[in-house]
Amino acid sequence: VDVCAVEVYTPVELQAVNGTDARLKCTFTSSAPISVQASVSWNFRPLSGGIEESVFYYQEQPYTPTSGKFKGRAVWSGDIRRGDASITIRDLKFSDNGTYSCHVKNPPEDVHGQAGELQLRVVSTGGFLRALSSSAGAPDRSTRPVSLTRALQSRLGQLSQALLHSRADHI
Repeated sequence: VDVCAVEVYTPVELQAVNGTDARLKCTFTSSAPISVQASVSWNFRPLSGGIEESVFYYQEQPYTPTSGKFKGRAVWSGDIRRGDASITIRDLKFSDNGTYSCHVKNPPEDVHGQAGELQLRVVSTGGFLRALSSSAGAPDRSTRPVSLTRALQSRLGQLSQALLHSRADHI
């Protein structure tokens, strides 16, 4: 008995800044050729629990949501022929925090499909900088992003001046 299977891969967690766009990555492999009947459905479950909501559907073409919180914001950014079932959520809101599931089916061989889940954390700019600095093992300087930016600008200005002076010395 041949078993044809779809394997779905998603990152465990994604952090993105409020007001920006985020690509929710979902890739898959199939032991059978990808058919024209292959489909992708994305669903959302809020952090607080509650009702799961449809985000996006693809079968032969993208079907963008016509109602609900993702109307006009969820767009196809994948390529099903290459095993990419990713979507992009535009203009992120804090209410977009939650679990997103990507479900891929490849009939007629695989009618049940497989799903991958990812946690989206929508953060403010300060929270994103804090996450970056702590994940890099650097001290947390995100409480002072303005002064950090000024310090970087000042240092860049000094380096630019030094470069100009060194070039002038060689001319």
